[in-house]
Amino acid sequence: MKTVAVVGLSGVGKSTLIQQAAMNIELLHLQASALIKLEQEYRAGSVCTSEELRLGPVLDNQALMLAAFTRLTHGVRSLIVFDGHTIIDGAAGPISIPANVFKALGCVKMVFLWNEPEVIAQRRNADYRRDRPALSPEVLRQHQELAERAGREICGELDISLKVIKGTDRNAFQECLLDHHR
Repeated sequence: MKTVAVVGLSGVGKSTLIQQAAMNIELLHLQASALIKLEQEYRAGSVCTSEELRLGPVLDNQALMLAAFTRLTHGVRSLIVFDGHTIIDGAAGPISIPANVFKALGCVKMVFLWNEPEVIAQRRNADYRRDRPALSPEVLRQHQELAERAGREICGELDISLKVIKGTDRNAFQECLLDHHR
């Protein structure tokens, strides 16, 4: 089992790029928030909204996410693409996700997607399916820099590579996934 973590700010285009790549590459796409909700449902029969997850016990939620990930990936032989974050914008500000979470996922590589903060802000404002805080491009720029720095630290700690790709570069993204799929 090989897991590639695809990380970046909410609204950068992670899910879109992964879905496009899935048309050409056999992969299992797992989103962190969906895994947490799945485990909540499995354990308690109820789920939180994405906004409640963001503002709730972020680090406790990682244990829920890992439990669901382990259950869903048992016996999987295809590439696993984990769609998540290196920081979460919690109630008290950005919270870094510990490297041991990515280690437990079996990550062999991390892909950090970035985009211009103005573009991320526009996407977030236009997406009515998800409740997200309205952040200025300047705050998004700061969060994006924090998230990339956290990704570099995680990769350094785990001794895995980090590839930084613009969130609209389908070809570079797909090639990056293919490098670890072969």
